[in-house]
Amino acid sequence: MKHKKITICFLAVLIANSALATVHYVPEEYADIQAAIKACQDFDTVIVAPGTYSGPDNRGIKFNGKAITVRSTDPTDPQIVNSTVIDCEGKDRGFIFYRGENADSKVAGLTITNGYGLTGGAIYCYSNSSPLITNCVIRNNSAAYGGGIACTNGKSYPVITNCNITANSALVGGGGGGIYLNGSSPTIKNCIISGNVAPDGGAIYSHFPGKPLIVNCTISGNVASDSA
Repeated sequence: MKHKKITICFLAVLIANSALATVHYVPEEYADIQAAIKACQDFDTVIVAPGTYSGPDNRGIKFNGKAITVRSTDPTDPQIVNSTVIDCEGKDRGFIFYRGENADSKVAGLTITNGYGLTGGAIYCYSNSSPLITNCVIRNNSAAYGGGIACTNGKSYPVITNCNITANSALVGGGGGGIYLNGSSPTIKNCIISGNVAPDGGAIYSHFPGKPLIVNCTISGNVASDSA
């Protein structure tokens, strides 16, 4: 009976959170993505209309530990995904997760391009942060480590699903043209990882003790220039 009561209470909390959730629209309500996130409470959603988003508040985007979703108008429509673009202009990465986010922190259906950072050109996860990245295009980004995505500092377990990670590069002396892992163990599922370049690990570079789970991915046409 006690177990049943706890379960009922837990479900009631979930239903209450869902009922209170707010949808924030970019650019209709907020000109920039970071401004919309600042207005969010846990379980809110930011919906980004098709268009190209650049400037300081549309790159280096931080969830700041919030359990929210940032997505396009239809993450399952490739045309919408390809036309909803975060253009980092070579000045910063797209998203950075460092406040212990979990799978309730979601990025869905966006194209992230022209990102740049020392670690993680498009997305960087560290300090026990494990967001969900789904239905995204990660293209033409660069970094010393992890041209597309980087996960470091051990206990980061992001889930990366249905993403196209292509034409990213890790710079001289670095590794992981598509994805760089340093002790992290993400789940990478149903992704296309192609045309990425790095000195080591053209597609994916993983340091021990990381144990990535890679399921049903197409990995092709990547180049590791320093590999024998």
